[in-house]
Amino acid sequence: MPARLPANNRRASLLAAAKPRPRASSLHRAATAAFLLFAFAAPCISRAQSSGCDELRSSQRATYGFEPPRLTEAERTAKSQQMDRFWDAAAALGPAAVPCLQEMLATNKQDPFFLYDASALLFRLDKSPASLSAISAALAGTDLKDVQTADYVGFLIKLARLDVDIGPLAAKYMAYPSVVTYLPQHAAMKLDRVDAAMLLYGSMKPDVAEKYLEPIATGSDLNVRPAAVFALALNFTEGSFRALHTGIPLEGLSADNEEVVRGITQYAQLTEVPHTPLSRGQVLRRLAAVIRGDFDHIDPANPPYVAGDDAFDASAGVQLTPADMPVLEDARRKSIRDVSDESIDEYIELSRTMLQVINRHDLYKKWRTHPHLQGSQ
Repeated sequence: MPARLPANNRRASLLAAAKPRPRASSLHRAATAAFLLFAFAAPCISRAQSSGCDELRSSQRATYGFEPPRLTEAERTAKSQQMDRFWDAAAALGPAAVPCLQEMLATNKQDPFFLYDASALLFRLDKSPASLSAISAALAGTDLKDVQTADYVGFLIKLARLDVDIGPLAAKYMAYPSVVTYLPQHAAMKLDRVDAAMLLYGSMKPDVAEKYLEPIATGSDLNVRPAAVFALALNFTEGSFRALHTGIPLEGLSADNEEVVRGITQYAQLTEVPHTPLSRGQVLRRLAAVIRGDFDHIDPANPPYVAGDDAFDASAGVQLTPADMPVLEDARRKSIRDVSDESIDEYIELSRTMLQVINRHDLYKKWRTHPHLQGSQ
């Protein structure tokens, strides 16, 4: 794997999009018997499920109702063991635990940490629309002071990959005063609001992200607005370019991030490239592999990642056309799999490719500045 760049350098590498780098019948009887067995057993099963659900509720009342930051180390250890037993009890119930947890999430609105922990448990057990809806509603009532912000962001990414609308939940993160954290499992990677915004809004469909980002980017909270402006600039929709063109202030962005945003909103003429290492078909196959995301059966010729691949980098922005933008958008969205530097690197690489296509074909011309035209006026 190539060496990872620091966060600011990764973001700044977007501007290299203007300079592509040079050169990796017995059956019937059995079914009838099974039906009859179930018919006779059903009342017993129903009673067992009801009893199991009552026991789970009792365990919940005995386990939760606390605020993690207020616990001592010894109390945290004891609570962790209690929560393990609650999770084990839910798993032992099997499918019967699902409606129990759905009901608990709907009726325990005054226990923010339980809403988060039980949502994570329900997500592990079931991903049906009903459960996803219950989880989304419950997470709206969580308090981020009770959870690790990186875990919260990672949970939202998992939901977004299942096409759950996480916009309001992402806004909850964005508005939280203190979000910077470090990930020891990723070489102490720093996760700040800007990187988290890229992951959260990048995991949404672009038109959905645009709808949620613009109000934050035009808001007055200087702790939140810069990250929203940066994520909006990377959204690469006509509406995003229009919003930036019509005067969203860049106040509060770091110097590096402001340079990136200005580079995105300004047309850059690219040189013609007569030959690329990969053909358009090969590039599209690489993108299809990213979209599939099969890390268990990796095809060396088409791995499910592109960051750090010089052949892809030198080819994609040249070979792809505006007609390929939906595929690029989908690949970029699907490349965000978790909270990690790998996801950020994939997102940045595919953003560079999108910006090359935008520049090479002068897309969104009405909403981007053209220095050479201004100079001739």
